[in-house]
Amino acid sequence: MKMTFDKNLFTQIGLDSASLTMLGGVTHRFLEPGQYRGVVYQGKESLGGFYINVDRNSAVAQANIDLAAFGTRPATPTANSGDSGCGCHEEGAQALTKFELNPKGYAVFHVSAGAGGYAVRVGKAAEDPKEQNQFDSRELKGDDIFSAVILRPGTYSVTNVLGKGKGEVTVSYPKIGKTPYRPPNPVKVECSERGCEPGKVELQPGQAVLFHCKVPSRIKLELLKAEDGPGRRDQHTRPGWKKAALPQKKGKA
Repeated sequence: MKMTFDKNLFTQIGLDSASLTMLGGVTHRFLEPGQYRGVVYQGKESLGGFYINVDRNSAVAQANIDLAAFGTRPATPTANSGDSGCGCHEEGAQALTKFELNPKGYAVFHVSAGAGGYAVRVGKAAEDPKEQNQFDSRELKGDDIFSAVILRPGTYSVTNVLGKGKGEVTVSYPKIGKTPYRPPNPVKVECSERGCEPGKVELQPGQAVLFHCKVPSRIKLELLKAEDGPGRRDQHTRPGWKKAALPQKKGKA
């Protein structure tokens, strides 16, 4: 069986909660029952919309909303967790996907493929989402969660662009062991008026970090120093090769 990988997964360095990629997602709770309408953006371009019906009688605890799916603008929605599969609402020629969720549940906005750069804004369906901010992934708040997985080992700066929070995240280089490796549980960082706590976080390979946003937040992670593993030297020869010594000239007899 031939397996393929999205190259964007390994070429993306740094994360931004206002511009979601495959390595970052956002979780939000809609506590008030009712119908909500969302709009998905890539940069400044509006890609399409969807509905979320928040119902106390719903058994759905988590609605997984793939923002990358709106980049392809599918005419018919596909069933997934929290998706009723109903395309009964029309916007032009496109059917809007409809999700269902219990008020105690969570809406998870993620990106399944591609270069990313997505954002989402959600408001009550009776109002224009462009005119109000029930939820906007470009300004997280009220216990919104930004989840990040950093694949490139190294040291990263953490900045809350909308607040005073700063910090540092270090991702260690993978070690080969005798048993199958499983990433540890995610590390929690709280973003509040006091800043980012804890200020310094050490992550194992593949381990996630969850930023709980108590105040208006836009979290950016930028690479400060890469970690290429033990014994790595700056040299032009290929790893494992030795540079040959030049032969010495013999003196005249």
